[in-house]
Amino acid sequence: NTTVFNVIGYNKYYTTSYALKPMNFRFKEEIKLKYDHQDKGELNIDPNKPNYYIGDIVKFKIAPNHNYYHLGWTGDLVDYKGAGYIFNKANFNVEPIFGVKLKLNSISQGKIKSNARHSGYLLTNEAQTLEAVPEAGFKFFKWAGDLITPEIEQNNKIKINFSEQKLNPQISAIFVNDDSQLILSGTN
Repeated sequence: NTTVFNVIGYNKYYTTSYALKPMNFRFKEEIKLKYDHQDKGELNIDPNKPNYYIGDIVKFKIAPNHNYYHLGWTGDLVDYKGAGYIFNKANFNVEPIFGVKLKLNSISQGKIKSNARHSGYLLTNEAQTLEAVPEAGFKFFKWAGDLITPEIEQNNKIKINFSEQKLNPQISAIFVNDDSQLILSGTN
């Protein structure tokens, strides 16, 4: 007995005839794509199609929403540089790094050190440490500006987190002379 089967695999149709016997078919595995950042930007995949499979080659691009900046990738795309990407596993997380502009006012009597991976930005998914470092003859007095709470304004080293309520924060450090004369630095 010979039976005809239509087999779908690797995006092509095959017709085969064979005597009935046990056979194993290997089908291309569909990708389960996860992207949870629609509030910060739109993900575009080229080519745009309803389903992707292991072995498909695609390009990813982010169109950030207003006030957000796309700063790179993490997760499954940590090394992605914008060229063609080959899907190599079934469960795939698209994790872009988003940030907002962070203005650290210039300070003539000291400086603000930051541990930011992306200078000038506050990332939406991680805290950033800022340290006010006075020049000789001055001492740190307090922080001022957005994202500063009374609990942290007196500490010269602080951690700040992204806040949806303030999308382009500004932060200043205030220093005083060693003889305690108040000097407002870096404020406009």
